[in-house]
Amino acid sequence: MSISYLIKSKTLPYPYSKLSIKDWAIYSWLDKSQWYSGKQMRDYQDRKLQEIIKHAYQNIPYYTKVFNERGLKPKDIQTKEDLKKLPFLTKGIIRANWKDLVWDKEKGNVSCSTSGSTGPPLEVRMSRKAMRMYSFSHRRFYEQAGYKIGSRTAYLRTNANAREKEATVSFPTKTELLLNTAFLSRGILQKYTTALKNFNPEFLSCDSLSLNLLIRHLTQENKTKTLSLKAIFSIGMKLIPEIRVQAEQFFGCKVFERYGSSEGVVSAGECCFQEGLHLNFETGMLEIMSNDETSLKGGFVVTGLINRAMPLIRYRIGDEGEECLRRCLCGRSTPLLKNIFGFRKDRIVVPGGASVSGHFLMTKVLKERWICLAQIVQERKDQLIIKIVKEQEPSLEQIQKFLSSIRETLGKNIKIEIDFVDDVEMSEGGKRNFIVSKVPPEIHT
Repeated sequence: MSISYLIKSKTLPYPYSKLSIKDWAIYSWLDKSQWYSGKQMRDYQDRKLQEIIKHAYQNIPYYTKVFNERGLKPKDIQTKEDLKKLPFLTKGIIRANWKDLVWDKEKGNVSCSTSGSTGPPLEVRMSRKAMRMYSFSHRRFYEQAGYKIGSRTAYLRTNANAREKEATVSFPTKTELLLNTAFLSRGILQKYTTALKNFNPEFLSCDSLSLNLLIRHLTQENKTKTLSLKAIFSIGMKLIPEIRVQAEQFFGCKVFERYGSSEGVVSAGECCFQEGLHLNFETGMLEIMSNDETSLKGGFVVTGLINRAMPLIRYRIGDEGEECLRRCLCGRSTPLLKNIFGFRKDRIVVPGGASVSGHFLMTKVLKERWICLAQIVQERKDQLIIKIVKEQEPSLEQIQKFLSSIRETLGKNIKIEIDFVDDVEMSEGGKRNFIVSKVPPEIHT
């Protein structure tokens, strides 16, 4: 039975009956496009690039100004190579020109926020169609592990809006379990272990540090057979190779690495051959910028192809990686990323052994309007240094209120120092990581 017939008859097979007809059309097209030839991919990207450039020039004031200042017209940008005629877009530029980058006529657009792993979180707008397209393309490689829409999946993720120091277990649907990792202790992990056992997931999705803590807890509790998983999806930060090996040995299933951006522009994932991360070409173009023209390593510059609500063109996303020139054994022609660096969200360990998500702490820090940029440095379990770049001069009351909020989360047994600086320390790759920790995560209490 053909897909076109199913769409016209409004009859979808289970479990895809959970999708709307429009979503099914996107999902089924993405199932085909992953097998495009190199020429088909280039033709698609060139066509979508020309469409988004024309839209940006006509409807987005920021880009109208950028083009006019350079004497450019939409016809001057036809291919990926032509993008070099345009300047880079940065998070700072977006914040300074936010209203001039949003197209309010796009109906039903939604706000998304970046995680803040390499700087302050950034709000972006996405159309619902772009969000669905991005989500489906990102999820496409999950099926390599046997995942289907409706498969029982448990997610370990940071929910910054949840109450602190409490286990948060929620069920968005009958086949989804969400466990908040903002604050992890032995007691909370015990509750999560019970929830996972009762839910009996087929798949687990989490960052590698949370995965490591879960395995340690299960080992300490001698619960080696608590879960019977088909696969684990590592998201949200760089998958640490040692943790991949540890998880595959412990659970007896494969761990698949995923990379994605909250801005909804670039994403990639491993197929069953795991020779690299396949870039999802349908949603954005990726340029890898390096000082050495012969190097395949460099910073990511991305151009969104489908989000008309807030086009991001030549956007320095803050991550970096290495391109792989060989073709994957799976037969796909999609570009391969050999490695991705920089998208790491560490955790802070507090006296007693509990750990706190860096993302969760970031949301608390940036509630303070007087803070422009911050970095938490932990070299000892009982001491933190918070380096702060001031947006404006804070009052003593504001500083004390801020410290009180942090101590409420981390406890009274940790010493906190504030160091006002002109800029925060950058990594060798040129990234400003929010958490710089030399204390490995562990769970004791």
